[in-house]
Amino acid sequence: VSTQSTWDCHIMEKVNKMELKTLFIQFNPEWKKVDENIRKVDAMVSVFSKKDEIDFIIFPEMAFTGYLFSSKEDVDPYLEEAGSGKIFCYCSKLALRLNSFVFCGYGEKLTDSEGTVHRYNSQMVISPAGKLLKSYKKHFLYAMDKTWAEEGPSFDYVDIILNDGRNKRVGLGICMDINPYENKADPEAYEFGNFHAKNQVDYIAFSTNWDWEEEVTDIKTKSTREYWIKRLTPILESGKRCYFLAANRIGREE
Repeated sequence: VSTQSTWDCHIMEKVNKMELKTLFIQFNPEWKKVDENIRKVDAMVSVFSKKDEIDFIIFPEMAFTGYLFSSKEDVDPYLEEAGSGKIFCYCSKLALRLNSFVFCGYGEKLTDSEGTVHRYNSQMVISPAGKLLKSYKKHFLYAMDKTWAEEGPSFDYVDIILNDGRNKRVGLGICMDINPYENKADPEAYEFGNFHAKNQVDYIAFSTNWDWEEEVTDIKTKSTREYWIKRLTPILESGKRCYFLAANRIGREE
C-alpha cells in the first residue's frame, strides 16, 4: 500500500480575499521520524510571521509520524494524549507564533477510567492562543486504520471566533470520512456531506493521506477533486457557502 500526492510542499492561498487566509502544509514525512519531520516543517514555515495574517494552518492526516502501522504495538510509541506530546507542543507553538488556528492529523491515545487504552486516528484543533479546542476522532476508518485504531463516535465540528471577530463553524474530517461507510454503504447516503450540511458549517478542515496505488497524473488529481465535490453534494444543494480546505501529504509510503 502506498500514499501519494501530486501536490508540492507548502502553499499559502486566500480562499477569498475578504474571507480566509489558509496555509496548507503538504510535505513528504519520513516514517516514524517525528523530530526530523518537525524540523522539516519548521524550516518550511519559517518564512511566515504574524504579519501574514494567516487564519488557518492545515496539516495532512498523521502528519508527523507517517500513516502506515501494522499493529497497536507498532503505533504505540507514536501516539499522544490529546493536548500533550511533541506534536501538540510544536503545533501549539506554531499557532501562537503565527496567531493562527491549527488543524493537524495525529495518532491519539486515550485511557479511560478503567485503565483501558483507546487508540484513534485524530485531528487536533488548536486556537491562536495555543490551546487545544478539540481532538476529533476519525469516524469512518480505512483498512489500514483498522490494524490499530478504533472508530470515532461521530462526525464533528468546532465553533470558533476568527481574529477579526467573526463567528464561524468549522466542520472536521479525515480522509476516509468523506467516503461511504466501509466503502459499502449507499453512495447517495452522503453521510459526511449530510452531517456538515445539517450543521451549516462555514468551512471544512480536511486532513488526508489520499491513497493512490498507481502513477499519479493531472487527470487523476482532477478526478479526485471532482469526487470530493460529488461527496459534498448535500452542502452544494443546501445553497450555503462552504469552503472545503484539504491538506494532503506528498510522496510515497510503503
